[in-house]
Amino acid sequence: MERVNHGYKMKMNRKEKRKHVKWFFIFGIFMFLISGVSAKFVCGEVYYQGQITPSWYDVKAYLYSNSSIYSECKVSPDDYKYCCELDSLKDFFGYEWGIGDLFFAEIIDYDFGLMAGPTSVVLSGEGYDIMAPMELREVVQIMQPENKLIINNESNFIFEANVFDDCDFGIMSNGSKKVLCEEGCDYLEKFDVNYGLSEIEFFSECGENNFSKNISLYVVEDVEFESSLGNKIKKDEKTNVFLSGEISGSVSELEFREYVPVEFEISGVSDSGYVEFSSSNYNVIVWEVNGASFDFSYSISSGVVGDYYFVSEFEGNILEENFVNLY
Repeated sequence: MERVNHGYKMKMNRKEKRKHVKWFFIFGIFMFLISGVSAKFVCGEVYYQGQITPSWYDVKAYLYSNSSIYSECKVSPDDYKYCCELDSLKDFFGYEWGIGDLFFAEIIDYDFGLMAGPTSVVLSGEGYDIMAPMELREVVQIMQPENKLIINNESNFIFEANVFDDCDFGIMSNGSKKVLCEEGCDYLEKFDVNYGLSEIEFFSECGENNFSKNISLYVVEDVEFESSLGNKIKKDEKTNVFLSGEISGSVSELEFREYVPVEFEISGVSDSGYVEFSSSNYNVIVWEVNGASFDFSYSISSGVVGDYYFVSEFEGNILEENFVNLY
């Protein structure tokens, strides 16, 4: 099944920002040419994983011996490169860079728990020095659980996470910190919880940078599900489909998703459900589930004979798969 991935928020329209950046860049070159003054930059490139792009992120380039002396610049959305200017350090901090100075660069995003670097370079007498590339990624990448609902006849779930190198990782328990691993790790453990809603707060400490990450999920013992969709449907005949479920515990704001082949026309979707595009093969009907039971319905019809595959999914858990012959 295919899902929509939600990326990270942008602070300004990309085209507008690109226009401003290019204008300032051209203006800056012009000013340096007419003034005959050379400038000092530290430059580098930022790699990224998946949907997390470094576009427009602030890079902090700072003096190793005194991190309060720093320059900031933006990552270009075109090639994910940056150049931070150092001559202004004298105006802002009374510090004039020198050959042999060690400078570090990093990106920190506390809101989304992201980090890149630090990377470093020793200054030369040239106009710019190149930092080693750095990668923007989540400080703690949670691989499991993937969903907000765990259906298990035991009140536990598997937790798996990858922790950034040089970062300590742990869990908050009764107001105190319990360290689970140190200096980065691949962590895998079974967590015992009570049935119902579990809200767990994790922390990570990366030198002077501290991050927090929370997960919220439901663990239920069972979901009894029933669909009226049969294995045979007559061509061009409208068919009403009824879906019902009984949950062994109450839940809130979870998604039930019904995957319908695109060859079928969907109508009569009940209870504030809506249809969204899923892939070239499927449309999906989405409902929100609140409470310990649900009852939904919709209608379908199609004039294209053949064999089709329907899937009923509750917050990432497949409840039923139906092979349907349209004749």
